[in-house]
Formats: sequence, C-alpha cells, structure tokens
Amino acid sequence: MLINRVFKEAEPILKERSIEDAIIGLTIAAVSLDDGSVGTCFILHEELENLHEIAFEPEEIKGMPAVEMGKWAVNPNEHILKRILGIAAINACSSASCFPDAQEADASKSIQVRTDDTVGFIGYIRNLVNKMEEKAKKVIVYDNAEKENVHPPETQPLLLPTCDIVYISGTTFVNNTIDNLLDTCRNAREIILVGPTVPMFPDAYKNTNITVIAGGIWKKESKDGLFARVALNGGIPSLSRFMTKLSVRVNN
Repeated sequence: MLINRVFKEAEPILKERSIEDAIIGLTIAAVSLDDGSVGTCFILHEELENLHEIAFEPEEIKGMPAVEMGKWAVNPNEHILKRILGIAAINACSSASCFPDAQEADASKSIQVRTDDTVGFIGYIRNLVNKMEEKAKKVIVYDNAEKENVHPPETQPLLLPTCDIVYISGTTFVNNTIDNLLDTCRNAREIILVGPTVPMFPDAYKNTNITVIAGGIWKKESKDGLFARVALNGGIPSLSRFMTKLSVRVNN
C-alpha cells in the first residue's frame, strides 16, 4: 500500500520527534511536533457515519512519540480519527524534507493541459475544477460528499480510464482508496495528488503512475494562528496564508 511507503519515508523523522499538540476541528485536524512543525489532514465526515465515538486524553497525546501516532495511519483497522491524526503527524514531518525541484505554485499550474484533454477529479476542489473547465475539453468529477455536479461512484471504472489527466485528493489516503484509484487511472498522462492532506515525500511515489504531488508546507511561525482557526472551523481558504504551496514532479 502507498501509505506504507509514505510512512517508511517519514519514519526516521518521526522517531526523533514527539507530539506537542493536536486539534480536531470540524473539517480539518492538525498536529504539531516538538520542533514546531505542523501537519494537517482533512476530515471526511461521510466516513465517520455509523462509527463509534472516540475521545483522546490530552495526557495521552502531548509528549506521545510521533512515530506511534504515525503508525495509526498505516493500520486500516484503526478508528478513522486516529488514522487522520496519524496522517497529520506524518505530514508534519515533511517540513524536514528537501524539495530541490519544487515550484511554489498551485496545482493548476503544475502541468500542461491541452484543449482536447479529459480531466478527472477525485474530490471536488471547486476553484481547480473551474480552472480546468476553462482549459480542457471535458471535466469529470467524483466526490462522495457532494450531491450536485458530480458523477456516481459506480461509473469510475468506466470513465476514469478515459481521462488524460487526473487530480486525486490527498483524502484518498484517509479512506484507503488511493491504491485502487491509481490502478483505475492507469491510462492518464498526468496524475496529480493534490491538497494539504498530501504527504510531501517525493521518493515515496517513485515507480508509481503519480507524476506530481501538489501540496504544501505549513509555516512553523504560524502554528498558533492555524490552530486557532482550525478550532473555529476554519477551512483552507482561511488557512492558506499560513502555507507555502509546492508542486513537485515525481522523478520516476
């Protein structure tokens, strides 16, 4: 599984760090490490339906070895909120990575889109969808949380193989769909993992059909402002000022 490869890249950093703080907002969870690094993960509410409630003790979280929290992400049997915190902890480690080939650009500028392209989306990222509708011949969108302007999920095996470009939200790590989606999108010229949930570890994606990872790094000095807004149901529009957006081409 791809999340195992991601964890392997993050593990040496996780082993050197402990958890400073964690917060679970209505839409985003955030984790900070003892060196000030911050990572986030989107919360998929449709995945929480029918699950038992879970609570965390502050004494359990603060000072916890970061590698132990990171392990929550790779266990498909863990409660999804634990997996979300695990992914956020892994993402916090990415600030220690080196991105020599990175562009400080959003995902819409990371690839070339042709006028005859069909562009697929796993996850309705509205502004990105709007930009692709202006450039491409056809846009196909899937999102389990949306009711309008999206295709039914049962059509993915039929339509995704017709896509020249596919944007896949990092939340597919949360619901364990990323591996199957990569197989379904096998004909795509470009596959871009996108969003602040994407673990920014380029080496983890080598020898896959992922061509670009488009996420970002949270600014350490903005941790207090970020956490305060997550607690008040802040989404990416209100948090983006605290992030350096990066697009990194995967060197396959």
